[in-house]
Amino acid sequence: MHIPSLLIVDDDFQIIELLQVAAERMGYKVYATYTASGFKELYPTVTPHLIFIDLKLGDHNGIELLEFLILEKCSTPIILMSGQDEKVLHIAKHLGDTRGLSISGILHKPFNLKDFVELIEKAKKDSRFPDTESIKNAVEQNEMFVAYQPKISIQSGKFIGVETLLRWTPFNKDFISPSIFIPIAEEEGFIKELTFFMLDNAFKDYALWRQEEMYSLAINISLPVLNDSLFLEQLHEKIKAYKISPNEICLEITESYGITEDSISKLSILTKLRIQGFKIALDDFGTGYSSLLTLHRVPFTEIKIDKSFILDLFSNSESLVITKAIINLSHALGLKVVAEGIESFEVYKKLKELGCDEGQGYYFSNALSVEDLQDWINTHLDKNQKFKFGS
Repeated sequence: MHIPSLLIVDDDFQIIELLQVAAERMGYKVYATYTASGFKELYPTVTPHLIFIDLKLGDHNGIELLEFLILEKCSTPIILMSGQDEKVLHIAKHLGDTRGLSISGILHKPFNLKDFVELIEKAKKDSRFPDTESIKNAVEQNEMFVAYQPKISIQSGKFIGVETLLRWTPFNKDFISPSIFIPIAEEEGFIKELTFFMLDNAFKDYALWRQEEMYSLAINISLPVLNDSLFLEQLHEKIKAYKISPNEICLEITESYGITEDSISKLSILTKLRIQGFKIALDDFGTGYSSLLTLHRVPFTEIKIDKSFILDLFSNSESLVITKAIINLSHALGLKVVAEGIESFEVYKKLKELGCDEGQGYYFSNALSVEDLQDWINTHLDKNQKFKFGS
């Protein structure tokens, strides 16, 4: 059974302890932090069903975190807390709601546990978090579709391919993030069916829009799928049916899955995939636990820098240092480097200066349907397939 999780950020230790005990009694797994920076580090590594944010966090404030969640396209219900004027809470709620966040409620300090419990119960009723049956129904009823985010060569500006992303927009309801439904599908044993639904659609679309060109089609693969003994055989059947070469496919493995040189079965299948010509990327690098030895011994072909570093490239000096170090280290190991989360020309220019190889992000394009992708290619690329900067 999938256990719901709750993420709390508050600089008051006693409040966190109180809320944690109450939430755990209600069946939640609780993640807590006392700082804005801790929240930004923790958020990408968990899949919260509910978020509690204190608006006053020492030298920082909750509005900064709301802006962060807006950039992250967060669809998780959020409850705001504050001991300041209640009007501030209502203004913050309005700001979040108008920018696309789901502000489920407010708590004015001091509050009692009854208020806290009632807000959680309300969030449950309003929740967009699915169960396994609704995920299966979404596939059968064509509520899910495959979207494609363009990837650009940082150095040449040329369009080089796309990352394949699964999207779910239930009829007459709001978008449900894959960070919500993918973990549920993994835990409930439905991830293989979901993966092959994505592969079938992605390969079919790719065979149509690539025409005579050869691009890179990046696809996220869940570890339970990778561990399936039939995966290799079934993958080959798919690409053979659509006349796609293995060297056109990049399989992305998230760092948090724990791929290490000690994982013999994982290492074996990754090596087989590399021998057969598939490219393999370590996704969200910098947020997990990979060692330098892992990068050396596991047959990755590229590293994807987690977007949290790219989004903070100019606002956080440590992010710039880490990004530069990842690029230099990866190149020294013969690995290509891809940056996610490029949202401005200035960030693109800095990454080019640092020697980054490829990039993707809203500056170039958000994730597109296959029809919109073709329109994007016609509109935003020149005759040499280079991105028209400023277009």
